[in-house]
Amino acid sequence: MKIKRQIIERLSITCTLDEYHKAIATYYDQGFAIVRGGPALKGPGVAYKDKYLIIAEKEIDT
Repeated sequence: MKIKRQIIERLSITCTLDEYHKAIATYYDQGFAIVRGGPALKGPGVAYKDKYLIIAEKEIDT
């Protein structure tokens, strides 16, 4: 029987936009799919200046 395990990583980082893009590229290189990524919000329609959120997931056979 094959069992798939789902790995979900949640990352909140304070960085520049370039560093944020590098973090996303690193997740893609490791085989993750980005479920959600973008500026972290502190209220409806109001984003933090240099804070980003990445939610990534992948499935592996165990």
